[in-house]
Amino acid sequence: VYCYVISSFLFSVPYLFFFFFLMIRRPPRSTLSSSSAASDVYKRQLLECMLERLRDKVPLVRVHAVAALERLQDPSDKQDPVCAEMVRMLQSDSSHLVRRAVVTHLGISKYTLRHILARSRDVKEDVRSHVYSSLGGKLEMRVLSITQRVQLLTDGLGDRSVVVRSACLEMLKGWLDQSQRDVCALLRSLDIENSSDEFSDMLSKALWEVVDSGLAKPELKQGMSCEEAWYLQARVSMIHQVKGKDSHMFETEAPSVFAICEIMAEEQNPDYVQLQLLRCTLLLDLSEEGGRRKLLGFIRALITSNHATVNLELVVAGVKLVAAMEQGHLLSGLVVECINELVDPLDQESNSDETLQEMATLRETKAVLLEHEQYGELADVDSRLKELEQQESLREHSWIQALSIAGELLQHVTKMDGSLQGLFELLVLPGIQHNNPATRLAAVKVLVLLCVLDCEEAKKRSSLLMIHLESDQDPIKLVALQGLFDLILLYDLEEAAKAASAANPESGLVSVTDTLIGFLDHENSELQTAAVEGVAKLLCMNKLGAKLSQELLTKLLVLLFNPATQDLERLQQCLAAFFPHYAGSSVQHQFVLGQLLVPTLKVLLKAPRSSPLSKAKPIELAQFVVYLCDTRHTNPEAKIGGCDTPHVIVAKAAAEETRNSASDLEPKLYARVLPLLFVDPRTNQTGLRVLRAAVDQVLELSLIHISEPTRLLSISYAVFCLKKKKK
Repeated sequence: VYCYVISSFLFSVPYLFFFFFLMIRRPPRSTLSSSSAASDVYKRQLLECMLERLRDKVPLVRVHAVAALERLQDPSDKQDPVCAEMVRMLQSDSSHLVRRAVVTHLGISKYTLRHILARSRDVKEDVRSHVYSSLGGKLEMRVLSITQRVQLLTDGLGDRSVVVRSACLEMLKGWLDQSQRDVCALLRSLDIENSSDEFSDMLSKALWEVVDSGLAKPELKQGMSCEEAWYLQARVSMIHQVKGKDSHMFETEAPSVFAICEIMAEEQNPDYVQLQLLRCTLLLDLSEEGGRRKLLGFIRALITSNHATVNLELVVAGVKLVAAMEQGHLLSGLVVECINELVDPLDQESNSDETLQEMATLRETKAVLLEHEQYGELADVDSRLKELEQQESLREHSWIQALSIAGELLQHVTKMDGSLQGLFELLVLPGIQHNNPATRLAAVKVLVLLCVLDCEEAKKRSSLLMIHLESDQDPIKLVALQGLFDLILLYDLEEAAKAASAANPESGLVSVTDTLIGFLDHENSELQTAAVEGVAKLLCMNKLGAKLSQELLTKLLVLLFNPATQDLERLQQCLAAFFPHYAGSSVQHQFVLGQLLVPTLKVLLKAPRSSPLSKAKPIELAQFVVYLCDTRHTNPEAKIGGCDTPHVIVAKAAAEETRNSASDLEPKLYARVLPLLFVDPRTNQTGLRVLRAAVDQVLELSLIHISEPTRLLSISYAVFCLKKKKK
């Protein structure tokens, strides 16, 4: 009876299906009794009929079908038809109500869990919030891996929806209860020591909201674990941020600088504990003389320690603390003095050359000894070679450490002084010539920061950045490329390049801007994206000429709609944010985009079949540019004098191109573009006549006939003209 009703009568009366599903979810015990001979037949027929209902066209029917099939699934079996069908619905069903129902009723196993977790990024906020509510209610934290826990919290705490974030906080409260209300145990289950800074910041804010006054407060003590140190730093940071540095709560819970220095002086502390304590010290009062003197001594010893196990994050954090205590030339003098203790460039250069020569000789000797099987002498050569390799590794680490210190220092000063000018000869010039790519990368970063501080230094040293941009490895090229774009925005490097070229015509120097623009077509996606970001900045700041700006805008539009760049997420985000900002900043920019529409469409239409551009959709590009040129959206308060508006410019260009086109593709395309244009008939009768002439020009070709608007807005004048022409 159930099967007959489900397959025929039930869905002809939509109001009855809910009650039938309730009956199926809770059938009489006798019908499912193991003693019933027809039990298996009944189950099989019922399952087949209900599986058909999972594909019903009515979403509410599918919702209740999912609920009814909850008792008939076997999540542990990958071949189970019910679970397979629910997973399909979870991935591809168009109704968010159905996806939410599947999250509720789908049994959790290793097979189904990953599909449920993927719904934490669903497009509907109620589905995302229900994932957290469902997992928090019926799943223990230990079932999830550390990666899944961190990813789940990252998505939930970073969600823009308040509802989703609240559901994630409730799940986090449940995890805290499962950890016996022990925050450090929860942090240990999230592997906070190896988590990113972004996740740490989100988690510290979340714990501030979910942790109540009944839990134990973190305390500064000897032998602190990584979790205890992180919790202390996170709580002090949140009290400083929410309550303020002068609040009673901050004064009672924040430790003193002297006490922190006593703990950091312990040699057995892990680097992560030291790093968290240094970050905590940044929030404290650094004016107390006793703690200040002890802290400076500790940081100086940390910065100048020359061994391969020194954590560079600790060194950088130490420089930040020095920058918080000292200012101006006192800061730069102190840090440069520490760098001089760490690196002696003359000894380093001579020793490095001798070591490299000896290592090359030993490698040749080792190969000969291996060939002649003289293993006794081979052991001595191999031991000496390992010793020299360790020395060279320590020397390279010293250079990287010194350059990291210099890079952090330059981010805390505002102008060049005598101490900083010596950094170039001391560190940068030897560093950019080093044979180790990591050292050259750090040296190029310091060179960029030095150039940013002073215009004359930028004009003098930019040629070094150009050399690395043209001939070094891709990571170093990336830093040089980004630095040169920043320098062009700050200073006029073109004049310096022209002057250098005039002084030395045989040098073959080329334009800095032309070199940077050439990376828009680079095969390396990171370099191409950096070039797109830099060019977008130059266009927004009007640093380029009119002709060059038009060429670059055309290239950027092609990159935005090129199928080959659709997977470059950062590039696509940059261009999607740039064009609306560029069009909205000035009406003149809208005119420029209107003039570029037809030439850009021709680039796509004339692309060879072997090019990825042949698969691009010109109508999407046209719709995007027409929207950008519509002053009602981007510049509603702008006043345009005369009859020419950006849309009128587009109409003129489309009519002219249609008249001269030998292909039937372009008139068809422009006929689809014209209905998108808008001219206000109350204020621009001349523009209306121009638009009508453009429409007539397209209709004369009789290649396509448009009689309805292509968007659900008020009818545009182009469509009005087409209808009138038809009559």
